[in-house]
Amino acid sequence: MFKPLSGLLWSLLLSGLTHGSPLAEHVLETRQSCNTASNRQCWTSSFDINTDYEAHVPETGVTRQTRYHSHFPLQYGNGVLGPIVIKGPASADYDTDLGPLVLSDWYYGSVFEIAYRVNNPSNPFIPNFPGSPPASDNVLFNGRNINPDGSGGTYTRKTLTKGKKHLLRLINTSLQNAFTVSLVGHTFQVVATDMVPIKPITRDHLFLGIGQRYDVIINANQPTANYWFNVTFSALPCGQSDNPYPAAIFSYSGASSTSLPTQRGTAPPDSRCAAPERDYSPIVPRSADVNSFAPTTSHTLNVDLTVDNTQARVFWPVNNSPLRVNWQEPTLRYVANNTLSSVPRSRNLIQIPGSNTLTYFLLQNNSSIPHPIHLHGHDGYDDATGLGMVAGGLEDE
Repeated sequence: MFKPLSGLLWSLLLSGLTHGSPLAEHVLETRQSCNTASNRQCWTSSFDINTDYEAHVPETGVTRQTRYHSHFPLQYGNGVLGPIVIKGPASADYDTDLGPLVLSDWYYGSVFEIAYRVNNPSNPFIPNFPGSPPASDNVLFNGRNINPDGSGGTYTRKTLTKGKKHLLRLINTSLQNAFTVSLVGHTFQVVATDMVPIKPITRDHLFLGIGQRYDVIINANQPTANYWFNVTFSALPCGQSDNPYPAAIFSYSGASSTSLPTQRGTAPPDSRCAAPERDYSPIVPRSADVNSFAPTTSHTLNVDLTVDNTQARVFWPVNNSPLRVNWQEPTLRYVANNTLSSVPRSRNLIQIPGSNTLTYFLLQNNSSIPHPIHLHGHDGYDDATGLGMVAGGLEDE
């Protein structure tokens, strides 16, 4: 019954099809790293990763992983994207940097043509469900995979050296697919999540929502062989693919470069379309004084889901309003003219008291399915979380 709701991203992106912004090119200064094979945590002799991480920027740079993609709607679904890696120390030692592993859904048709059909109520991909998207034709690993029908393509392969530790940078750049990843016979030591270095923690599988990133360390402590790096989907509507077993291959040095792994592995538990993690600890701990906050209902941001069946469009109103952008009237123009009080309600403008302040909000998801949320250029503090509705908003917390 949830299938039509998963057309969310196609519908949101299509709403701005006639407008866009060019890709920005950023040139970063190259800096030398003091890292060695036995110590990947060092900065300089006078820098301590545990206490000085954000006190200043050391000469070795900062460990960060992110991505770029076209902001012209839907273009990144055709591959206009890539990883950005800023090298520096990690919160645990490793020997080899395997680089990014970019995971993405792939559609054989033009994503623009697919989007128009998604938003055509008379011709849905799933009969009787206007707004429903198609399953992806494949899932790619660094832009590569075999064709699910066996007619061609190649697996992406990564090489592990027995007895060594390998840093891998995971990025989900999908248009529609969220999934869980696992490496048969191995665990992931997670050292960073979404650009935030954390105290190392071990997991045997990880859920990656769209745009989500992890830096993980893989210890090559298993027999020399080939191992599947598997992608699995939830039964809930956060992505599906016509490839029933999307996978890459991790090969130990000395293993056959042509043979396939022999152990398929065990599917991890259903993610239910949401990462269950609540125990990640950043290298630099931060806290917010909840006692200094006087809650009011105006600090409750309700997130809901609505479907316009006449247009086959899916909307996610925040604070009871979906964002509608007028490209001819950018927000900065209101700032320059000191007319923020006249910004239309449809812009969904939320003002905070000023810079260098903490602002508290209750994010209440009133829909029947999970939905991620993020604020560009900022980190948030998760003071409390739970399932179900909060009656009356923050005043009842």
